Amino acid sequence: MGVPKDETRRMLSGGAYADAVQTDFEEGRRFGATGVPFFVFNRAYGVSGAQSSDTYLSALRTAHADPAPETADAWVRAPS
Repeated sequence: MGVPKDETRRMLSGGAYADAVQTDFEEGRRFGATGVPFFVFNRAYGVSGAQSSDTYLSALRTAHADPAPETADAWVRAPS
């Protein structure tokens, strides 16, 4: 993949990205993520678990048609 081994080992053994990972984790929890996979579209629509391509297409279309919420704390709505 082109990622140098030494750089990868240094990154994984250090804490350079710990704050970013924790922020992502907390944001996922606010969206209702309790496992993986979990996808958030437009910071408003959450899709949990392995879903059909039709479900993802519906989520993408719904999120695209809906203006983005002002904050990341917006309620997660399931696409119809």
